[in-house]
Amino acid sequence: MGCMNEFQHKNHDHHQNEQHSLCDEDCLCKLLREFVGQSFDFQTRSGNFLSGKIHCITKDCCVAIIEPEVLTPHVPERLTIIRCKDIESFSKELTS
Repeated sequence: MGCMNEFQHKNHDHHQNEQHSLCDEDCLCKLLREFVGQSFDFQTRSGNFLSGKIHCITKDCCVAIIEPEVLTPHVPERLTIIRCKDIESFSKELTS
């Protein structure tokens, strides 16, 4: 099952197409689309941090991030959905 099937609303009306256009105008959303399948650290506008792999970006500007399992304290792998506009920045460690 693809990202759109998993996370899209069933309503495919004009409003959704308008949302897609707004998503394309956001520079972070445009960049994030190029990195689907890669892992990043994300800082949200509220100051929270997330780390995980970009699973997909929906047409209505939501980013699905798979956060890895943490052993201490134990937190299982989980899927987090966040609005693209709520991501302040994202970064990746560069390898030499």
